[in-house]
Amino acid sequence: MPRRKVLKAVAHNLLDSLLSGPYSRFDGSLFDHLEAAAVSADVPAIELDIMGQCVRPERASTGALLEIAVTAKQRLQELVVGGGLLPAAVAQA
Repeated sequence: MPRRKVLKAVAHNLLDSLLSGPYSRFDGSLFDHLEAAAVSADVPAIELDIMGQCVRPERASTGALLEIAVTAKQRLQELVVGGGLLPAAVAQA
């Protein structure tokens, strides 16, 4: 089982990557897109499933959020490998 400190670093770096730098979107932040989708779908919360690359509830799904999910999964895989972790161990954690 991966150490908690390493998992926290991966999670922190993933969020930081999606909010700034080459992995961020030019048309608004991750949070901007989540808020707009929630308002548009009239739902109190949205689940962005990175590994499943989907949005729940489905009526809140937008092209931008699906692109973010794809980008996030790719970046997560890079961070996991870069951190010397086994993807299967991270999935179990």
